[in-house]
Amino acid sequence: MTSSTVHNSATAPEPVGHYPHARRAGNLLFLSGVGPRKKGSKDIPGVVLDAQGNIVSYDIETQCKSVFANVRDILESSGARWEDLVDVTVYLTDMKKDFPIYNSCGRSISK
Repeated sequence: MTSSTVHNSATAPEPVGHYPHARRAGNLLFLSGVGPRKKGSKDIPGVVLDAQGNIVSYDIETQCKSVFANVRDILESSGARWEDLVDVTVYLTDMKKDFPIYNSCGRSISK
């Protein structure tokens, strides 16, 4: 069995659950649960909530840019680069509306 190494970024927001930002197993680095929050805050950039905490509106572009910045922070603090990414799984709330914006953000950040 291959041993693994845990990596946590000093600049990325704290993980929501009991897991590290990244785990290296051999030559592979796995990130999981990276969201758009900013370090030290539970607020989600681009999301407007009502008094009961329900989502009133959201800006998918703002969220994407924040997630991508967090992924980049975790990669760099783990000794990797954006160009090292092989596979990404994303969950979108409204695929029809959000995917074109997400896809556009992804293309612009990877350049």
